[in-house]
Amino acid sequence: MNNDFWDRAAQEARIRKVSRMIPDEGPLTEDKIREIVNGALNYLSEYEISQAELARAIGASAAYVNQFFNRSSRLPAAAGQGLARKINSWMEEDFRKRISAKPEDYVELSSSKVIVEAARNVKAASTIGLVDGPAGVGKTHTCRYLASSESPLPGTMLVMVDQDCRNARGLLAKIYAASRLRRNARKNPRLADVVERLRGSNRLLIIDQAHDLANVNAFKLIQDLHDAAELPILLVGTIRMHDQLTDDRDPNFGQLSSRIGLRVHLFSELFRTGKGGRRLQWVSSDQLRRVFESGKLRLHPDALRALVQVGNFETGHLRRVKWITRYAEAIARASKSRVILLAHVEKAAEMVRGERWKFVAPIEQTPDAEGAAG
Repeated sequence: MNNDFWDRAAQEARIRKVSRMIPDEGPLTEDKIREIVNGALNYLSEYEISQAELARAIGASAAYVNQFFNRSSRLPAAAGQGLARKINSWMEEDFRKRISAKPEDYVELSSSKVIVEAARNVKAASTIGLVDGPAGVGKTHTCRYLASSESPLPGTMLVMVDQDCRNARGLLAKIYAASRLRRNARKNPRLADVVERLRGSNRLLIIDQAHDLANVNAFKLIQDLHDAAELPILLVGTIRMHDQLTDDRDPNFGQLSSRIGLRVHLFSELFRTGKGGRRLQWVSSDQLRRVFESGKLRLHPDALRALVQVGNFETGHLRRVKWITRYAEAIARASKSRVILLAHVEKAAEMVRGERWKFVAPIEQTPDAEGAAG
């Protein structure tokens, strides 16, 4: 990665009060050391890192590290100065690694790039954002990455709407649980509890499957939380959510709609046509291979072409490809084949679709599919 990336990473670390800008030489003031102590304690808590683990990472005595954080008079002044610099540098370097790494099972789809960019913009503006798109295009896949320990937006909280949190009370409990770094459970949390925890943190809250929120009160809670805590919130769901939050004059949803500062429609972003009116691919053969072939049987080029077609041109998209691949692998193993063939994919597709299905190759193959066959 280029120097600009690392400079932005260091700057972001300082903006989030993770590390401090300190002089290269000379003693640090007591105020500066206390800033480093407070920033480090917050950082260790956020990522659940023990002081012993920190001591090993910087090659220091665990006893000295403990004395440093307790501001013990037993710690020699020179040792305290050295630890302050080491810990400050370690936080910045550790933060860089976290924002540059990706989970092993994460594959950056075309939809992922759009969603991550939307999340960045929502957080930067401390606004409410809305990302809507068809099922199975990788929305949840990306949301989980953004809330992982390797997220480019550390501290991101993820709430998946389910039967337990479709109403305001259940949603508030889920948000409260996501906001607690060490999951200290509290029965019946109040909005004030969540606001107190998150005000001024600028932590991004992602609410996935937001179209399943059942009533006006749940959306009113999102509005109140954003206003009271100045919290950036990204709502992710299907087009049904977009339809609910499209009119600022709506008596039920107009107040929340008027607060949405960013709207992204994945359908128009991912399914636009390219040159000559040809539809662009949102998922490539290489991406599908990386998602579904890892640890499994190899995909025959014709089988891969068929999956690319399903992934790009049918409803269900990524989820449908997942199930077809899973069944095709089982069929291939049952027939003692070392390769998942087109016939296996076609049979699996019939199982998923409930009707006969045959792959018909486009008259003009895309360069991506041609490359897969080579």
